[in-house]
Parts: sequence; structure tokens; C-alpha cells
Amino acid sequence: MASVNPLEKLRFKFRTKRDGTHDAVAASVPQPTTTGSTAGRLSPHPAVLKASPALQETSDSLYSTQSLPERLWNRAYDALKEEDPQLVDTYERLLSHQLEGDPTSTDLSSQKNSIEQGSSEKRRYQMTQLVVAGLEKTGREANIKRDVEKGMQVVSSAKALMDTAVKAYPEASLAWAGVCIIIEMLANPVKQTSANREGIAYVISRMEWYWRLSSLLLDENKAKGNHGGLRDELEKHVIALYKTLLAYQMKSVYSYYRSRHVVFWRDVITLDDWSGTLETVYHAEKTVQEDSAAYNTESIKGHLENLAEAAKSQQETLLPGIHQAFRDHTAAQREMLQEKETMECLKHLRATDPRDDKKRIERIKGGFLTDASNWILHHPDFRHWRDDAQSQLLWIKGDPGKGKTMLLIGIIKELELTSALADNLTAKPAVLSYFFCQRSDSRLNNATAVLRGLIYLLVVQQPLLMSHLWKKYDHAGEGLFKDVNAFVALSEVFATMLRDPSITKAYIIVDALDECETDQKQLLDLIAENASASPRVKWIVSSRNRRDIERQLKLEDSGMKICLEMTHNAAAFYRPGKPHFKSWFEYSRGYFILSSYLWPEGEPWLQLLVLLSFLLIVGQRIVNILMPIQIGIIANTLLLSDRMPWEMLAWLMTFKFLHGGAGLLASTRSLLWIPVAQYSYRSLATAAFEHAHSLGLEFYLSKRTGEVLSTLNKASSVNQYLEQITFQVLPMIFDIIIAIIYFCSYYNAIYGAIIAIFAWSYLYFQIYLSRTRDDERHDMNEADQEEEAVKNDSITSYETVKYFNAEQYEFRRYKNSLQNFQDIQLKCFHGASTISICRTLAMISGFLIVTTLGAYEVSYGLRDVGSFVTLVAYFQQLQSPLDIFGTLCRPIGLAMMFAERFLELFKVQPAVVDSPNAKKLDRCEGRIRWSGVKFSYDWRKPTLQDLSFECVPGTTTAFVGESGGGKSTVFRLLYRYFNFNGSVEIDGHDVRELTIDSVRRHMGVVPQHTILFNETLMYNLRYANQNATDEEIFAACRLANIHDRIMTFPEGYRTEVGERGLRLSGGERQRVAIARMLLKNPKIMMLDEAMSSLDSSTEQEIQKGLRSVGKGRTMLIIAHRLSTVTHADQILVLHGGRIVEKGTHAELLALNGRYALMWEKQCTANEVVEERLPTPTSAG
Repeated sequence: MASVNPLEKLRFKFRTKRDGTHDAVAASVPQPTTTGSTAGRLSPHPAVLKASPALQETSDSLYSTQSLPERLWNRAYDALKEEDPQLVDTYERLLSHQLEGDPTSTDLSSQKNSIEQGSSEKRRYQMTQLVVAGLEKTGREANIKRDVEKGMQVVSSAKALMDTAVKAYPEASLAWAGVCIIIEMLANPVKQTSANREGIAYVISRMEWYWRLSSLLLDENKAKGNHGGLRDELEKHVIALYKTLLAYQMKSVYSYYRSRHVVFWRDVITLDDWSGTLETVYHAEKTVQEDSAAYNTESIKGHLENLAEAAKSQQETLLPGIHQAFRDHTAAQREMLQEKETMECLKHLRATDPRDDKKRIERIKGGFLTDASNWILHHPDFRHWRDDAQSQLLWIKGDPGKGKTMLLIGIIKELELTSALADNLTAKPAVLSYFFCQRSDSRLNNATAVLRGLIYLLVVQQPLLMSHLWKKYDHAGEGLFKDVNAFVALSEVFATMLRDPSITKAYIIVDALDECETDQKQLLDLIAENASASPRVKWIVSSRNRRDIERQLKLEDSGMKICLEMTHNAAAFYRPGKPHFKSWFEYSRGYFILSSYLWPEGEPWLQLLVLLSFLLIVGQRIVNILMPIQIGIIANTLLLSDRMPWEMLAWLMTFKFLHGGAGLLASTRSLLWIPVAQYSYRSLATAAFEHAHSLGLEFYLSKRTGEVLSTLNKASSVNQYLEQITFQVLPMIFDIIIAIIYFCSYYNAIYGAIIAIFAWSYLYFQIYLSRTRDDERHDMNEADQEEEAVKNDSITSYETVKYFNAEQYEFRRYKNSLQNFQDIQLKCFHGASTISICRTLAMISGFLIVTTLGAYEVSYGLRDVGSFVTLVAYFQQLQSPLDIFGTLCRPIGLAMMFAERFLELFKVQPAVVDSPNAKKLDRCEGRIRWSGVKFSYDWRKPTLQDLSFECVPGTTTAFVGESGGGKSTVFRLLYRYFNFNGSVEIDGHDVRELTIDSVRRHMGVVPQHTILFNETLMYNLRYANQNATDEEIFAACRLANIHDRIMTFPEGYRTEVGERGLRLSGGERQRVAIARMLLKNPKIMMLDEAMSSLDSSTEQEIQKGLRSVGKGRTMLIIAHRLSTVTHADQILVLHGGRIVEKGTHAELLALNGRYALMWEKQCTANEVVEERLPTPTSAG
């Protein structure tokens, strides 16, 4: 085994210490030996297990004289052991197993922990022996493999990298004891996942950076300036980084160790067995670098940059063999998947691929719309299901057409993006399996098909799970999936897979359970049983809102449920993407959610008008039949009689007076409908306005103001659309049906068929050919919205436009948006004209055929002249509503386009709502307690992390820190703008158990950016308290130091402040906001940079007033200017969403940490400004 000699000769050279002990002792450690049948077994050396007395005597002194890096590594190790004792104990038992156990076994249950806990020297020898043995074993296994040369090349690359890390820094030997196994990970392409190997390689290549970091940044002899407090904080972050690295390695070693022997002998790992990412390591590194930037010298920065470059170079030069191993690993995956037996089994298993079903559904639905599902990611029930380990099953229920399927597709996409969610020990990725039931497809409408689809996706992601399937497939073959017991057998396979140790977390999603027609009950029982059996598996299912499904899923009394019923409070606003074609019926069906606003409930007079209007429509239909019949009768009378038919003419005049769009019946109906139309418009517009105000802040943060205002303005379009459908389209359809029946009965079936074909052709050209215009109509809608948004944004940003002389740019921008709208509009009109020509041709053809046939029958005596006249008159009359329909198609299309977005607004559900049992907060003292609050705007990036503090009534709490630290978010959460994890209490009540309105009534806020209504100052001030007297308003303004300023205005308190208050200066707006907050008389006052625009003297006057008013109240202040919060009872320093310091101004200065550094910088900046100001000179 000559090729292994270089590895067997490896020795670790310890860094020389003060007494030189390390080199001497290290040299005395003999090589571990292997012989014969024990070739795979490591014989522990006595020096490892029984240390000499001399060594024991010196160990304590050596331990007490550790260098700074040694101390930090040991503290990190101890901290991790305290935080996660199970992980560390498992890791140490694993290493003990390598020292003295049977390497062919993976059972650690009986293994004792023999890693030395007391002596660092003893422990170091154990680690040295492990490393040498690991290299030997790697070499042997590489020879057993088919490609010995390639295996040794990889081992050599890995050894060089590992040698650099370990021999130079033996003080961290326990921290990196797992290198014996890590080298195996790096060397064997089939054994370990690429993601894990790359992560380990990254960490090892940066070992010198990590090691030197503590010496360069924290050594007292090298730290510059008096920043002891800040250095202590930085030291905590360095320890946190080391702890993160330790956890990363331990999890990697454990994960690999569990499956290494199966992997080695069978080569069956095909996908990542562990795909833990380096995000936590990167984050810890970034935190240390950001903190150290506060006082790093250029020398230290240079050293760290050089070390980082060296690490990068090391990765690039020493890892080519490892990267080749990754490629070999991928090839091995493909090879395994192509094995004949495996492919045959997968072929029989796969009835359908749910991934293809998902793509098909997206295509049919017109494409996935991201915004349509984003709301659910912030829904409290979804968050609770995702974050709570005890919540296993979430049921999304709703009637067809409510968007359940597309909502689940959005959740699937989100889970796919964030699939590397790790558990506490193995850090394995979550597997995701899903299935879409469909009643109309036999492959998708039975419980066995559901299981086949779910199992298929599980096996594709975790090929090791194939072993569970093989146990059944070996005996049953293809019959496993098709015989009468298929569901029972596959249920056992599925349950066994979910219990497999390789799955630490799984997400199972099943859509449309109610469309599973065969074995539905058994499937529901299976879901309920598995959801309650394993905390590692989380389920989401959807169906109609059916009590039997709820009962079988055991969700009657408890459980997570999200209802998508479309009430005035319901679900999911989005900006529509390219839609698939919808018929008018489908569009009209969407308007049913507005029926409660359109029907004048509780208004008997209006209901009577509606009834009379519909009776008049029926009367119009009767007149439409009698009118042509009467004309025919008069024609026959004139031919057969020589007297004047006065009575018949009188009836004809009467019918004419009642007939048509300008007739008495139609005019009366229009007159009666006016109050009804006003009611429905008023109801819709008011409901939309109220609904818009009920939506959460996150809705408005994600939408442009012009877009929302444009949507609110479309209530009239809804009315217009519904009126045209009700009084034009539906009567026209009835007229056609009546005409066909009349012609079939009075003439014959040929005439009825001609009329039917003519009407069908006309409507075909009008409606179905309009499909070609759907995209154009949608684009026109988008262009119209864009044009309005550009116009609105430009006008509301008037000052910004002027500041940057951007008038010409804005003119061009608006002109381009308008031109784009008109270009698309022109295409729509061209299409409409083409359809109009086709309609005319159909009409002329029908008229020609009918009149020719009628004239033929009259000429041969088959019919009288009167019937011909009736025929022509009726046809012309039938042509009239069709013509009107053609004329109305364009306005109906426009109204439909505008109303579409208005409808979407009613599908938005407020993210923050009162809980069902919420109580009112009638009295408030102002005691606030935050406990472990976590929040993120994007849940992949935390904004606040474990925030805990308390505010006592009568005290002032200040929040300081750099921008983006989460200060304003604290106010937003307290004001219930967003949901969060953790607890926020007011007077001992969780705010989520209180009504939102009652909580906000006790709070007063001065926002960072004050917005005023375009009204008078008095209107804006009284807005806070409608019952406030003028004297109370004047008093509040005096406290805010704005009264005297207002009295200098020509109109005083009647002065118009302009759009958003822009006629006032920034300081004036802030003082008006403070006065307005004082008028509300709240127990909790929140000031967000409330005095940033004020001069020092005004600020002092206002602070004096606020302190007097604030007695007995709780005051919260956000400030960048620290001089404004020196009086605060407690100051919380936020950094990265955490409270890093807390205390009074004096206490924080004494702490000499982050706050002290911020204070020092601001004081220095003020001194520089004062020095640069010109010194006043005395006159003459």
C-alpha cells in the first residue's frame, strides 16, 4: 500500500509555547497500527487513554496560561455545550467511538464518552491520534474504490488543506477533532453532499483568519483607544462566531457518520443528505467585521484582508481535486437513477408527476402571480403553523373559484426557495411533496393516486427512501400500485418513509381533497393520523368548506384553519398579470361577492323600484312580440278590405309609444332605476373606501398611491357594467329565444333555424372573436393604470421635480405613458372595427336569406303578404338589440376592464385583525412589556430578534442606534400595524387579545414624516379630538411652541396648509403633529424623530412642556440626536434588531460601548462645526 505512505508519515507540529513542552510530547506519540483482520480498527495508544502523572501535574498550569484565542475557543465550546448538550455529547461519543469502538458499527447508544474533559493536553493527544487514523482510513478506502489514482489525488488535496489548519493551531484541537471524518467527506465523492463538503472546505480554508481574528481585534495590547465596553461586545460576537463554526462542524460530522458505511459499500446517496448552508457562518463573520470596523487600525484591517486573500487563494489552489470529486459525485447520482431496476420501479410508481401538474395548472390559470399569495406568508395562522412545533396540520378551505390552488402553488414556491430549514441536530433540508386532486381526471381523483404522487416526489428528493418501497415492490411488482390493496400497502410505505431518520422535516401539501372520489375517507384518516403522529411532518390541505372533512381531519374544536370565503373582509389583492380567457359569465360570477352592496337591503321603497323596473322589462318583451304581429295584421287588412283600420292603427300607435329604447316603458324604467343606481354606487364607493382603510400598512407600503386611488375611482364602472348586462344584454338574449320560438311555431322550423344561426353567428363574431383582444384589453388596463400613476406621482412630488429641474423629464415620462396607452388603445379599436365588419356581414346574410325565403313562399301562395311583412318587421326589430349590443360591446369591455381591478380590492384581507375573543382596553395605565418579540418584513431576513424590555408608567424610554436597526418597527408593532412572534403586553394584557381600536385610542404618535390634510390648521389639530374646544387647542399648541407662530399667519388657525401640509416648514409640521398628539391625551406617547427639524432652543422648550405633560404617562422616543434623550429613564441601543445595551445616559457612557462611541462621534462632530463657525468681531 505504497500509495498511502505519504499519509502515514503525517505528523502534527505543535506551536512552540513558553516552556517548549508541546514539541517534545508530540514527538513521543507513536503511530497507530493496523494488522490483518483489524485493519479497519483503530488501536488506541496508552498515552492517549492514560496520561502520565507528569503531564497531569502540568495540565492545570498550562490551562491557566492559555492564549487569548485558546480562551475564546474554549469559552465557545463551553457555551455550545451548555446551549446544546445533546449535540456536543453525541459528537464526543462519536469521537470516542472512533478511538475505541468498532468502526463497522454506527450504533452509539452504548458508547461512553471517553474524551478527556479535565486536561487540555490529554485531549490534544486524543485529537492527534484521531487525525492520523482518519488519514490512514481515507487512504485505505480510496484504494478499495475502483479509481485509486483519482481517490488519492483528492486525499492529497484535502490533506494539504487540513494540515495547514490543524498543525498550526493545536490549541483548538478539540474544536477540530472531527477532521479525521471531515477528510473522508472531502475525499470520497459518493459519501457526502456537495453543499456540506464545500461548506467544510470554506471553513477550513479560513482557519487562520478565524484564529488570528481574536488576537488582532481583542488583544488588550493592540486595542487602541478607550473602548473597553465595545471590545467586550466584540469579544461576545467573536465567541458567537466560534460557536457557530463548532456547531456547523459537529452537525456535519454527525450527519456524515450516520450513513458512511452504507454509503461506502452501496454507493446509493444520490441527492444531498445534508444541505446545511453557510448563512449562519457568513452572518456571524459579518457581525464581527461590522463591530470591529468601529475602532480597527489600518494595520489590523490590512492583516485581516491579507488573511482573507490567503484563504481565498488556498481554496482556489488546493481544492481542484475536491471540485472534481463533486463532479464525480453528480455523475454517480445520474448513474444510480439510470439503473434499470430503479427506473422500472419509478416508472410503475409514477402515475403522474405533481411537478408537471403544477406547471399545467399555472398555465391554465394564466400564470402564477407572486403578489396573489404573498399575503398568506404573513397571515397569523400560517405563521403559527410554520413556526410552532406543535402545529402539524393547516386546512385552507373555500368554495371553488376562491384561489385555493394558486395559493398553495405560491406556498410551494416559497417552501422550495427556503427548503434548507434545519432542525436542532442534523441540519438536514426539509423535503417537500405535494399533489393536486382533480375530479375530472382518473389519474388524479383517487386516494391511491395521491399516495403515488407524494411517494414519487419523496423518493426523487431522498433516494435513500427507495429501500422502503423496494421491500414491497420486490414481492408485488407493478401490482403494488394497482391491485385492490394498493392504498393499504402504499399507506404503510408512506408512513415508514415519513418516520425515516433521514427526514428531519417534511412538508406535505394536498390540494382539493373534496375532489378525491375514491377512498376519500381513508385518505383523510391517513392525513389525520400522520399529522398527529410525527412532529417532523407538517401538512397543508385544501378543500371546500365541508363539515365532514373538518370532522375527519379532527379540526372541529381546534386546529389551524384559513377560510377564503369572499366577504367584505376577504383575501388576496394583487396586480393582475396576463389572465387566461374568461367568458362574460365567468366575469359576471365574480360580481356576486358585491351582491350585498348592490341589493338595497332594508330599503323597501328602493326594493319596490327594482321590482317595478323588472316588470317594465317584461312588458317591453311583450310589446316587442306584438309590434311586428300588428304590422302584419294591418298589411293583410289593407289588402283584403277597402276600409280604414283605425282601431288597428290605434293599437299600433300604442305599441310604438311603448316600444323601443326611447319608448315609455324604457324611459319609465330608466327613471325608476336612478335612485337604485345611486344607492348601489354610494354603497359600493363607501364600502370600498372603508375597506381600503381596513387594510394593513404592508398593503400601502407595497402599492403606489396613484394605483390605489385609481382603483377606488372604479365604483362607477361596476355600476355601469351591471346596468348594461341587466338592461341590455340579458333582455337581448330573451328576445332572441322568444323570436326563435315564435318563428318555429308560427312559420316553421326552417325559419327558426335561420334566426338561430344568424343570431349565433352575430354573437360569435362579437364575443368569441374578442378572445384575440383579451391581451390587448389587459395591456390597455395596465397602460391606463401606469398613465394615472405617473401623473399622480409627478404632481404629488412637485417639489422634488423642481429641486432637480426635472420638468422636461416628467413631461417626457407622462407623454410616453400616454402614448403607450393610446398605441394599445388603437390596437383595441382596430380589432373592434374588424369584428364590426364581420357582424355586418352576418346580419346582411341572415336578412337576405329570410326575406328571399319569405318572398318565395308569398309568390307561390304559401303565405299571405301580412306574414311576410311580419317576418321583415320582426327581423328588423331583432336586428336592433343586436346592433345595440355591438355598440355596447366596447363600453362594456372598458367598464369590465376598469371594474376588474375594483373587484380585486375586495379580495384583500387585512393582515392584522381582531381575534375572535378580543376584549376592549377600557382603562390604560401605560405599563408595557415586550418578551422575546421577533419580526421580519421578509421572513427570510429578520428585522427584530428576541426583543425584551419593560416600560413603567411615568417614565421615558428612548430607542437609539443606526438607521435600519428596527427602531421605527418597534412603534409599528406596538401600534398593531403588523403581526409578530413573541409577546407585547399593555397593563398585563397581550395586545393580540385586545381590540385594535381600543389599543390605539390610548396611544399618541408623532411620526417621523408628518402628513397633514389639505385643510385648515384648526381642522388638522381638531382631527385628534373632535370635541376639543378652541382653548384646549390653543393650550396644546403653546406646549408644542407653535401657537405664537400660527398667530403670525394672516388667517391664523384658519390658514390652509396645502397638500400634505407642504405650505408649512418641516419644523412647523412637526410642532403641529406634537400639538395634535397632545390633544388626543394618550397614556402612551410615541415620538419618532419628532424634533429632528427643530432648532435647539425650540427643542428645549418643547421637551420642557412634554416632561410636564408626561407625568404619569409612558413616553417612548426614537432619536438619532442623542442630546434629545439624555433625560430618558432608560435608553435602549438597538443593533441588528437586538438590544445590545440598556441603561441611563450616564450608565451607558460608563459602559464605554456602542452608545458611548455614538455619543463621542456626535460630540466630536459638533465641536468640528463650532470650530469652523466664524468668530464674531466687535464693531469699529
